[in-house]
Amino acid sequence: DIEEPTLPFGLQDVQGDGRDIEGASLTLDARLDQRLRAQARQ
Repeated sequence: DIEEPTLPFGLQDVQGDGRDIEGASLTLDARLDQRLRAQARQ
């Protein structure tokens, strides 16, 4: 039996208006990029 809320990653207010969204980017080495893409396809 579940007796308390289960919140993945502590997310509770998932119906927000998006004002708190932040973005980030990181340039990857080409070889690492290829390896990650290959793993994602499996």
